[in-house]
Amino acid sequence: MLFKFLIPFIIFWAAEGVKLSSKENWILKRNCGRYVPGFNSGNERGGDDTFKALYGVEMKSGQAPWVVSIAKRYKTIYGNEEYHSHGTGTLISPYHVVTAAHLVGITSNPKPNCETGEMRDAKFMHNSNDFALFVNVTCSAPGVCETLRRPDRFEPLEVSNVYIKKGYVGDGCEDRESQNDIAVFELKNPVLFSKNVWPACLPPRGYSPKMGDETSLYGYGRDPSHEGTSKEMGVLRSITSKVDDCSVDLTIKHFFCTTANNDGLSCDGDSGSGVIRENGRKKEVIGVLSAGVNCKKLFKTHQKQERNNEDLTREGDVLMSVSDFLPFFCKCCGLCA
Repeated sequence: MLFKFLIPFIIFWAAEGVKLSSKENWILKRNCGRYVPGFNSGNERGGDDTFKALYGVEMKSGQAPWVVSIAKRYKTIYGNEEYHSHGTGTLISPYHVVTAAHLVGITSNPKPNCETGEMRDAKFMHNSNDFALFVNVTCSAPGVCETLRRPDRFEPLEVSNVYIKKGYVGDGCEDRESQNDIAVFELKNPVLFSKNVWPACLPPRGYSPKMGDETSLYGYGRDPSHEGTSKEMGVLRSITSKVDDCSVDLTIKHFFCTTANNDGLSCDGDSGSGVIRENGRKKEVIGVLSAGVNCKKLFKTHQKQERNNEDLTREGDVLMSVSDFLPFFCKCCGLCA
């Protein structure tokens, strides 16, 4: 695998990058965050009759058109390709999906320089060829929908490049695991938009989440509150949250925290999920899920508290603040504020 260090980001150099021109970026900003008939459209895919985190609400097809399922590719012993659930991303252009860098991962032995972010002898654990992305699906991977007998069409989108903000150091650096935990997956071919598939907008320059702001997180996390049933599986759910104080002290920058209105939490499979706010008629991705408390442990704590008629513990999620990374998106991908 070849990769280059490019200030201020790192790129897995699998192909020539797709950087939007200033005109393309201008057109995208005018039309993102909502369905605009005729904008970068092709034939409509699928219908509206298909189904689409802890205590999350299941979504139907078309209710979150910007959500992308990120799967890892595997070869079976028979040479067939399979896709396993890995995380969630947010479509922000025909070619670009924003997600968390920890879905790619960095070795912890050897590890990068935890202070400067220099890679030294550390290696990334995955490259662009390891991933397949899916849009307009209500399950995290084909096998999940097969088990649930859902008719979703899974058409894998190839990833040509992965851009990671320089300074991401991974799990080997204590208290810095979420530092610059943001990445952009670049697609080999553009996504055609429809009423079921369109991109969220990036927030405007200078935007900052404020305490109490209401947001929604969309992801394919497994819900342990339905353990032992098909509802536990990775299907697309939403959680309504508000910007809140962080429940732990963090030494990193460029983040904010949210707590769910129903004491819920994002879960395994939600990694990289976008936190969305409504800005007028448009949807903007203002956060990318980096970390949170273990869902199974929290659910067991809630069960015990309910038996004892105690108040439920509320925990939060840690999000990368997308507005703080606008120069990164502009530099790597031509997505400029």
